[in-house]
Amino acid sequence: MNIMTTTELFEAWAQACVKKDVDAIADLYAEDGVHTFAFRQGAPSFHGREKIRQMLAEGFGQAPVNFTGIADLVVHRTEDPNTIVAEFAFEGQTHGGYPIRPTYIEIFTARDGKIAAVRDYENLAYRAQSES
Repeated sequence: MNIMTTTELFEAWAQACVKKDVDAIADLYAEDGVHTFAFRQGAPSFHGREKIRQMLAEGFGQAPVNFTGIADLVVHRTEDPNTIVAEFAFEGQTHGGYPIRPTYIEIFTARDGKIAAVRDYENLAYRAQSES
């Protein structure tokens, strides 16, 4: 069995996000994985693969955007070989056709070929533009 590296997990996660493929994303997480939205009000955390799957299904269903790709990806290695920091932008548009390019920093930690934890730092400024 081929175990994915943290960088490979991130790349698979990002491509699945572009496609809004909830199951493909959730299946990358460890059963006890955690996803935290550090910049959102209250810094909500979702614990467990199935809670993450539920959050993704609800979030993608409400998101008035379509992503078409990933740009400006820079992956930083850390002292922990199981943790990376990824800087990137999703490219896409709102359902109304307005182009968007939200930027992110994701701290990914892997365990046994699955995502153990994600700290998601989303630049939320694009949301105000996409909602107007």
